[in-house]
Amino acid sequence: MSVGGAEKSRRDLFEYYMERRVERLKLSAVRIISGLVLGIAAALAESTTIAYALFTAYLGIILVSGEYARARYKLLRSHEPYTAGLISGLAAFVLGVILGSAL
Repeated sequence: MSVGGAEKSRRDLFEYYMERRVERLKLSAVRIISGLVLGIAAALAESTTIAYALFTAYLGIILVSGEYARARYKLLRSHEPYTAGLISGLAAFVLGVILGSAL
């Protein structure tokens, strides 16, 4: 293998790594933004049934986005699509409920 080939291989690996990181960041952003919006909507809902339905919808978004990321982006470890942004997304949901309650 030539020196130029090794450098190209390293660059390709770096680009692949960065692409994966960007996709994980997008996945986390979707979960955080949707958690915040649905949290505010749940707090402003007229009944608890609607609030529970919105929370269930948010959990569905988490599962669907994880499956989409696993199928589309082939993230390195199989559990990454489910853990990327999960805690911060749920925290954003709770923050949305708090903000919505304050309104």
